[in-house]
Formats: sequence, structure tokens, C-alpha cells
Amino acid sequence: MPVKSALPPNLVRVANDITRAFEHACADGDFEIAAALLRTLEKMLPSDRRAFRDRRVILERLVSSHATLWSLRNTHQARSAAARTAGVCDAALQQHVALH
Repeated sequence: MPVKSALPPNLVRVANDITRAFEHACADGDFEIAAALLRTLEKMLPSDRRAFRDRRVILERLVSSHATLWSLRNTHQARSAAARTAGVCDAALQQHVALH
């Protein structure tokens, strides 16, 4: 969702492009790249009081994006842990069957 802004148009376009790249990185499961993109977007936050609306909109996007990244990372870690546990259980079961 593009943000209309009092900021220079090219800066807003870059912020929108970074957000789309973040979404693609998350979809690809590349969480380190997604985090780096968020850090870049954070550096772009306007500090000018006249750009309060723009700052608020970008901050809302950042908070939402950070929540998405946190959720995806935790889901990925939980799935990895479950897969490791399943692998250990499968190996134990195969060893038990081989012994009996």
C-alpha cells in the first residue's frame, strides 16, 4: 500500500520499494534479508515535524512488519524444532524395531 507523502517523491517510492522487498524476503523465508530491509526503512523515518503524518504511517508499517517478521521467525523455529524432534523419534523407533 503506497504512502502519499510530503517527503520527496523519490524517497517515498524507495520506502515503498523497500517494503515490497521485505514482503518478498519474508515470502521466501529469508529472514535475515527481511530484517536488514527493516533496518534500512527505519533509517528513512522523517524527523521533520511537518512530516508527522508520514512518520506515523511509516512507523505503523514498521511495527506491523516487525510483528510479521517475529511471527514468521518463531513459526519457522517451531517447525524446525518439531522436525528435529520427529527425526529423533523416527530414529529411536527404527532402532527399537531393529532390536526387537
